[in-house]
Amino acid sequence: MQDEPIVSVILVAFNEDVRLLKRSINSITQQTLKNIELIIVDDSTEQKTVDIINQISSMDHRIKVLRTEEKKIFSQALNLGLEKAKGKFIARMDPDDISHPIRLESQVDFLENNPRYSIVGSAIQIIDENGLEISSRKYPKSSSALKLWSIFRNPLAHPTVMMRRGIIDEGFLYDEDFSKAEDLELWLRLMNNNHKIYNLEQFLLSYRVVGNFSDKRFGENFQYNFLARRKNFSWRKPISGAISLVFAKMYTFVPKRLIDSAYKITK
Repeated sequence: MQDEPIVSVILVAFNEDVRLLKRSINSITQQTLKNIELIIVDDSTEQKTVDIINQISSMDHRIKVLRTEEKKIFSQALNLGLEKAKGKFIARMDPDDISHPIRLESQVDFLENNPRYSIVGSAIQIIDENGLEISSRKYPKSSSALKLWSIFRNPLAHPTVMMRRGIIDEGFLYDEDFSKAEDLELWLRLMNNNHKIYNLEQFLLSYRVVGNFSDKRFGENFQYNFLARRKNFSWRKPISGAISLVFAKMYTFVPKRLIDSAYKITK
């Protein structure tokens, strides 16, 4: 009988560029760690996306497709995938990014050897539509540095994340009231409940930016970023919580062109 997968990878697809989607899926199926499952939550309305997902999944038994009956917000689609995941560890993936071949193996190795950590992310290379590197970003490693970083920014690059299944078993799912910043809300909630986060220094994912960075990362605006911080405000640390709320609110008034410019010069 087939062993249960070590890792379940959750990918949500919605009317994707099929060329980029194929590359993204291939980057998971070609990982050095083979005992995995890829759960594609297909929320597409365009037949070309449905067709390519059907074609690829028919060629690899490790790919499971969940097709939604009606359009879901992103957090709802993610939770559908989490509910079906069988792996000891659960990883995220976006349909236009590229996971480097050793990504899953490296993250499993870290979590297996560091039981006090619940979640691990990694550094990212930022690439353009053609796959050319335009920038890079590393995230803090230690818990203390991450707590400070999270006052102002997201402590993890969402598509790099791998978490222990125990988090889901404890009831920590994405908040479906959040159509944006659902990842930030979950990380803040987990940190408030003493779950430890770590970021590997390795560049394990190429994060694709098509068009403006702010369109992909921040979506409509920073409003949900503020709501995530307000929801998870901790009276145990009122000063840092208040600073976080103030900065999140200030960002809602920053023009998108300044966000894009600031990001492009950040290394």
